[in-house]
Amino acid sequence: GALPRNAEFQVTLSNARTDEAGTFSIEGLPPGPIDLSAAHSKKGIGFVSGELTLEKPTQLTIVLNSTGGIEGTILRDGNPVSGATISVEMDSGGSGKAQTDESGYYVIKGLLQGTGTMVVTPAVTPEDTSEPQTVSREVSVSSGQTITVDAELTAVAP
Repeated sequence: GALPRNAEFQVTLSNARTDEAGTFSIEGLPPGPIDLSAAHSKKGIGFVSGELTLEKPTQLTIVLNSTGGIEGTILRDGNPVSGATISVEMDSGGSGKAQTDESGYYVIKGLLQGTGTMVVTPAVTPEDTSEPQTVSREVSVSSGQTITVDAELTAVAP
């Protein structure tokens, strides 16, 4: 099927935008393997791999999958944790990463819907007297929604 109008594509050597019918064309690419990704702010993201040849134009179809997001606050002993890294790996493919701000807040958008694993890794500072723990959580992302996943870190003895 055709992609929605104005879906944006990124190609290693070029960018393209779909026309009214949801189709696009990129000329002048060398023959060989190609990986394409497409993104649309309301319809989602998609990926496709293919092989380009010189004999005839290559037609590839990209199916967009709806995306969602995760946001939340990371605390340690009730206080915001600044600079913690939040990584998400989705079982359906794709991933995302963010760092908490001064208030412990983070947001990760553009995750494929489904289940995945979120890992919180706190930044270690010179003031830390013990090694903070890494927290892992299973998450479930829904299309078009941003879910809230907060975490409380605790220090473990060195």
